[in-house]
Amino acid sequence: MSDFTRRELLRRCPLPAGRAVVLHNALDPFFAIDAGAPPATCPPIIVTVTRLTKGDRYKGVEQLIAAMPAVLAAEPAAHLRIIGQGDDKVRLMAIARNLGLLGKSVTFLGFVDDERLVEELRGCRLFALPSGREGFGLVFLEAMALGRPCLGARAGGIPEVIAEDTGILVEYGNTAALAEGCIAGLRREWRQEPILARARAFSFGPFKAQLASLLAESAPSPS
Repeated sequence: MSDFTRRELLRRCPLPAGRAVVLHNALDPFFAIDAGAPPATCPPIIVTVTRLTKGDRYKGVEQLIAAMPAVLAAEPAAHLRIIGQGDDKVRLMAIARNLGLLGKSVTFLGFVDDERLVEELRGCRLFALPSGREGFGLVFLEAMALGRPCLGARAGGIPEVIAEDTGILVEYGNTAALAEGCIAGLRREWRQEPILARARAFSFGPFKAQLASLLAESAPSPS
């Protein structure tokens, strides 16, 4: 859970002080934290991973596609690779086609297995998901675990995951700002160690330690 989720919970279901505490989600213990090539040495590829369903349009994939012409004006070799499947995929492909980008600067990969996902993330320069209401944003940590900087929206629980030295935050729904963020993310020479350190902070070990501490604090005092 994120602090954003905690606040939303308390807004809808008021609880006594201290009854709702934050225990951030953790990376799967089997998800290796292992850097790929330095982002600056990778092609200017932006990867996004999400469900492409009508109910998930808030994830911002349409805005990412709409931002690509401005990104390409600054970085002509930029390429957006979209991983995911769903009932909104045909509409999103039509948007890319109408912009003259489909199959050229925007590629839809559909569903990929875990091995291919890791390969795609390791080979990109920037991971982006400008979602408007993520409860937390575990997918950003998966990208960071592979040394990838992340771009997200300043909304929901995302600001609790993306720090200044691990990525870029932009205003949700602002296509121009999104394009500027993508360009900045592609051009910046990112240091992988802070990115990996951020992923480690949300790994399973710290999660277990924090959970144990919270349980100890909530345990009844011996009579």
